[in-house]
Parts: sequence; structure tokens; C-alpha cells
Amino acid sequence: MGRSLTPVTPAVVQTLALPASVYNQGLDRHYEVFSRNGKLFESEYQTAANGSEVFRTTQPVDWILGAGMSGINGLVKRGNFLFEAPLAFYSSANHWDLSPGYQASDLGFERAIPAGCISCHSGRPRPVDAMSGEFEPVPFAQAAIGCEKCHGPGEAHIRAMSAGSSRAHGSQIVNPGRLSADLENDICMNCHEAGDSRVPLPGKSFGDVRPGVPLGETIGVFMVPLSKDDKSEGGHVEHFFEMSMSKCYRATAGQLRCATCHDPHVEPAEAEAPAVFNAKCMGCHAGRACTAPIDQRKRTTPADNCIGCHMPRRDVPDTPHTSLTNHRILARAGEPWPEAAYQMTTQSMPDLVWVNRPAGHTEDPPPLTLLEA
Repeated sequence: MGRSLTPVTPAVVQTLALPASVYNQGLDRHYEVFSRNGKLFESEYQTAANGSEVFRTTQPVDWILGAGMSGINGLVKRGNFLFEAPLAFYSSANHWDLSPGYQASDLGFERAIPAGCISCHSGRPRPVDAMSGEFEPVPFAQAAIGCEKCHGPGEAHIRAMSAGSSRAHGSQIVNPGRLSADLENDICMNCHEAGDSRVPLPGKSFGDVRPGVPLGETIGVFMVPLSKDDKSEGGHVEHFFEMSMSKCYRATAGQLRCATCHDPHVEPAEAEAPAVFNAKCMGCHAGRACTAPIDQRKRTTPADNCIGCHMPRRDVPDTPHTSLTNHRILARAGEPWPEAAYQMTTQSMPDLVWVNRPAGHTEDPPPLTLLEA
């Protein structure tokens, strides 16, 4: 998270696999990514039958989006607007390819960055509105995701304490571990639950989300109800919904937290992850040995790897060369969704599921929010 957004510098450019070129036959477009004088550039161009260029557009890339675990791509700033660059580097494939959204149509450096997307990939963005891609002249007060994303605004805390407030009054830094399970999971869900639609409630913006306040009071996360005829394993990012459908979550009456298994301050290396998460699993399941045959357990990589069997990776729709961990914690591969997954609509909302409805909240979202969703 601390490397979620990085300004392009000569030092950063030296770490990239450059130069590279991509041709997309369906779009009949050529793309290049290269460095010049310590700066990063991307080009799009088309050639005629004789090899001459019909057109060429070249733009400087100002920020690198992503820490590189799945990949990286670039942001281009023109005036006060931000756009996604057409090429991304995918770590699993170890090469450059078209960025998400560019595979289906020629967007030509015109895919604007909406506030709802950049709010999850940066610390403190400063969008002018929700959708246009226009930002303040300095678009980020803080580039990468920092402490305030999970602990609340430090400025408000300092202001309160400088005024002589006691620790029992005023705006305090939030310790997520002291929150209820719902409120702590809301902090993670802010970025790890995309749903089919994320809509700020009337009078709210993506920048108004505060740790310790129910996410559903600021941002509504909605999804199309699951159908038993739908065989897909999930959308882009729906970690909380998948976890909420797990037997582990339902057996604990919703007390399983994201932080039960994940330490937000430590990301284990790929080689270390199986042992780290085996220990997490054994924290609850130590009294019951795995019932899978030993030869089957040895076939995982590494051997006897809990998450290798019960949290398999799945492809991400619309994002090539990318996979996500399935958080349903399956007892066995191909396990169907529980019946609860098909019973999440209400009589007044038959065609949308309000994934992050605040605990105890019985009213429907405002009509304007439903219209936007």
C-alpha cells in the first residue's frame, strides 16, 4: 500500500523493463513505452500499408500506479485532468500489454481517472468531482496510501490535542483493532470491495470516508444479485463479500475480520505466505486435522499449503494476466455458493444488493443513490 502510487523520477525509470512495444491486431494500433532523459513516455500510432505512420501520439507518464505485485501502469496529466496510459506491465507475464479497459476499444490516452478509482490507489487525491477526471492543480496531497487511510486524519487529531483536549474528547486517531468487527471490516471494504457499483450518498464524496464511521453512511456498495445459473467465481474485487459467504465468517456470526488473517502493516513475501497463513488457519482449526489424503496435500506448492487448496487463485474479469485470491475459503474446489448468497435482496430492493448496509440499518438507500447505482 505504501507503494500504491509513485511519482516518475529518473531513479524509478531505471527500475522499469524498457523499452517495449505492443501491437494490437484487433485495434490495428501500435504502442511503445520508453525513457528519454530520465523521463517516461508512451506512444500510440498507426501505420499504413506502405509502413508510413498515419498518426502518432506521445505523452509523458507522470505517475506509476501499483506496487508491482500484479503489475503497474501509468497516469498521464494533461492540464488538470488525469488519464490512464494505454500500456501496463504485468508481473506474472513479465511483459507490457494493454492496460485494463484498452483491450476492447481504442481509447487513445482518453480514459479519464474517476475519483472512485483513484481513491483506492492513492493516499489523499484531490478530485474536483466524481467522474470527469479533473483534479486540483496539485492532484495529490499524499501520493501513496498512508496511515490516514486506516487511522483517520492526523490533522484533525493534532488540532484537537493542540487545543488542550483530553484523550476522551475531540478527534482521535482510530485504532481499528478497538472497533467492532463491522467497523473494522468497513475500513478494508473501502478499497477491497468493488461490487458492481460504488456510489457516494447524497452530499458525500469518496474523500469523506472516515475510519470508525460505517462505510455505508458515506459510500454505497451495490451488486447485482447472484443467480444459481451464473457459474462465474466473482467480479473484480469483492474480498469482503466472498469472506462473508465463507463458513468461517458465518460460523462466527460475522466476527471474522480481515485482520484476523491479514496484518495491514506486513505483506509476507510469496515464499513466506503459505507458512504465515497456515499458522492463521491453525489458530482456529488446530483441534481438527486436515481430512484430505496426504498425497493430495503434498501436491500443493509448497506441500501441505492450506490456502493452496482452500483459497485458490482466480482470474480477474477485464484485467489480463491477473489473478486474485478467492476469499470464500472453500472446503473443496467447485463448492457452490451457500443459500444465503441468493437471499440478499429485499422486497423494496429486488434487483440490487446493498453489500455494505450499516449494521442495524433497515431503511433503503436514498432514491438518488439507487438511481446512480
